[in-house]
Amino acid sequence: MSVNFTNKSLALDTVLQQAKVAAGSSDLSNVRIKFQQYDNYPSASDGREFDNIKITVISAELEMDVLGNSQIIADGDTTPSAVDHTDFGSVSVGGSLTRTFTIRNTGVGALNLTGVPRVQWTGSTDFTVVQQLSSPVAAYGGTTTFQIQFTPSSTGLKTATVWISNNDGNENPYNFVIQGTGLIAEPEMDVLGNQVVHFYSAVYTQRGWFHSVTV
Repeated sequence: MSVNFTNKSLALDTVLQQAKVAAGSSDLSNVRIKFQQYDNYPSASDGREFDNIKITVISAELEMDVLGNSQIIADGDTTPSAVDHTDFGSVSVGGSLTRTFTIRNTGVGALNLTGVPRVQWTGSTDFTVVQQLSSPVAAYGGTTTFQIQFTPSSTGLKTATVWISNNDGNENPYNFVIQGTGLIAEPEMDVLGNQVVHFYSAVYTQRGWFHSVTV
């Protein structure tokens, strides 16, 4: 495909649309542009060329991602997983576990986090936001982090829904479900017999305590 723009400026949008038609595709990842300039000099010295120029098209939209354990947590996710740290696993009652999550802006404009506070949640109060976000988040891959702590006050499964208000046009608010399980702390003791230490352990199951002694 060739376009003649003699004595006028290059309308790049028009050229790209023509390239889409010529290629029969909206994918511009392999489009290359070659500029040729000719005038009235003898052919041996006439013309200049700029070849193999690649055009990268960047969306002007804001784009927010939330990551846990370097994995993207989909907006609206309702299935907590240990892979992306939305499942905090099992924590003893009275203990705690803190997870760090990252917000990344892959758009071309600043991402504003507009909630007060910026990270909010509903559900179990055993979850607490211990580090809030910074805003705005810079364009082209800027990031900010927040931390959620799980401190079970009783046994059993605990769930909460996290949501983050923002100016991303199609992911506002960004929300996802987290969960964790509270367990009874396992008792420990040592048993001495003839100055030999015997190790005692116990595990609580649905049928009660299971006890063992190891010499």
